[in-house]
Amino acid sequence: MSLHTDSPRFPATHAVEVYAWAGSVRNITCIASGVPTPDIYWMINDVFLQNNHTFHIFNEEGISRLQVATSNTRSRIDLCCRRDNETKQH
Repeated sequence: MSLHTDSPRFPATHAVEVYAWAGSVRNITCIASGVPTPDIYWMINDVFLQNNHTFHIFNEEGISRLQVATSNTRSRIDLCCRRDNETKQH
């Protein structure tokens, strides 16, 4: 039996600036496909994000949505969506 794998595929994207009013919530979506289904991770300044009071991650198969709760101060953050479908050993 052979195992078929594909590199993660995702729609062509480019850097996008997203603006939000102080105290508001913004949602950013990352979509990927492949065999096996890619895991999707969010990063900020090369550090993996985890759920906290500012960031909440919702994952479904091939789709990840990052919810960002903005603070009452002006700030700029650089977010990155990383997709990985390395073969997993059980």
